[in-house]
Amino acid sequence: MARQKSVMYPADLMFAASAAADRVNQGEYVKVDLNQYEIADADNIPVQQHKLPNKQLMIEFLAEPHKITDSDRELGKDIRTHFKALTFEILKGKILNDFQMKSMNLASGEEISEREMATIACMPLTFSKAQKRRDVDSRLRECLNEYVGDIGTKVTLSVEIVKASYSQKHSCYFISGITKENLSVFFATSNWGPLLAVGNTVKLTGKVKSHRDGFVSQLNYTKFQ
Repeated sequence: MARQKSVMYPADLMFAASAAADRVNQGEYVKVDLNQYEIADADNIPVQQHKLPNKQLMIEFLAEPHKITDSDRELGKDIRTHFKALTFEILKGKILNDFQMKSMNLASGEEISEREMATIACMPLTFSKAQKRRDVDSRLRECLNEYVGDIGTKVTLSVEIVKASYSQKHSCYFISGITKENLSVFFATSNWGPLLAVGNTVKLTGKVKSHRDGFVSQLNYTKFQ
């Protein structure tokens, strides 16, 4: 039996539909789940999930494109441009992973098969994360070309957390922050908690361990107040 031919959609429309699905799910990527119901309470009453999978929402928007807003279309173009631009990363010698390669190729084409909808559906989230990283990196570059103190100096600082990542190799969290004086600091801690979530501002004491490139003051012996 011959395989049914895949339906093709204009690339801009496909990306606009993915942006519309992202808007409906408020930036959350919901995967396709065969079980469309979940247990609501102890009475075992099944209720439909609150959010539909992004892929399913895309199918609905592609069937009724008039429901796609101008903002969705603009965001879709921005997402497509972002992934097309990965070509320049290759020219600079960067090795892309499989998802990045596939995304770049899909974004570079003028039509996209319905079979690629699952990949397109998760691209708004990837784009959003990349934008946030770029915004943070831009803020760090705009910090003053000064250190918070000489090496060995004890400091008390008010710091906004802008990056937080866990290192399995070192069994600790690496934190990047910006002081209220617009100075860049970096420190490691095993005492991570909600207090150190990105976006929070904390008051801490510590010692300047070293001066890193880019006028980043690395701290140690940090304590939070």
